[in-house]
Amino acid sequence: MKRIHALDLLNDRQTPWGGWLLAGVGLLLAALAVLPLLPLRADIAQREQAVNAVRRASAAAEAPIELSAADRRRQTQARRLLVQLDAPWNELFNLLEQHADPQVGLLRLEPDAASGQIRVMAMARSLGAMAGWLRRLEQDPRLADVQIVQHQIEDQVPGRPVRFNIVARWRGAAAAPLRTAARSTEVNP
Repeated sequence: MKRIHALDLLNDRQTPWGGWLLAGVGLLLAALAVLPLLPLRADIAQREQAVNAVRRASAAAEAPIELSAADRRRQTQARRLLVQLDAPWNELFNLLEQHADPQVGLLRLEPDAASGQIRVMAMARSLGAMAGWLRRLEQDPRLADVQIVQHQIEDQVPGRPVRFNIVARWRGAAAAPLRTAARSTEVNP
C-alpha cells in the first residue's frame, strides 16, 4: 500500500531564502524601471499647463475687440482708402484715352471709386466739340448717366474755348468694392 504523506501546516522549518531574494530583486528592478519616468511626469504637467495657457490666450484673442470711436473712424477711413486704391484705375484711364479728341483737353479728373462717380473738368475749342465728345461718352457702355453740370465760354481767351464739367457713373468702379470686401478682415466694433 502506498504511504500517504501528511501535510504539516505548523512546520517550524526555515523559510526558503531563495524565494525572498528573487522577489526582492524583482521589486528592485521594477523600481529601477519606474524611476526614470518620475521626471517625465513633472515635464508632462508643465506641458499641460502651457497648452492650457495657449488655449486661454486663443480664446481671449477670438473675443470681439471693443473699438473706441476714434478707432472706428480710422477703420472707416482705411476702408474707404482701400476701396479707392483697389479700383481698376487703368480701365478708367484707357476709357478716357479711347475718347481722346484733339478739340477737347482734360483739365481735371476726380474719380470716386466708392460711389462709382467721376467728375471731369475739360476745355473744348467750341460748343460743337464739347457736345460731340459728350455724345461719345454717353454711347460708351462703361459709363452711365453722363451729364454736363456746368459750362462757361471763356470770352477773354482767344478762340473763345468752352470750359465745362461733367459727371458720370463709372461702371468699372462697381467691382472694386466687391473685391475689397472679400479680402478685408472684419473687427467687430
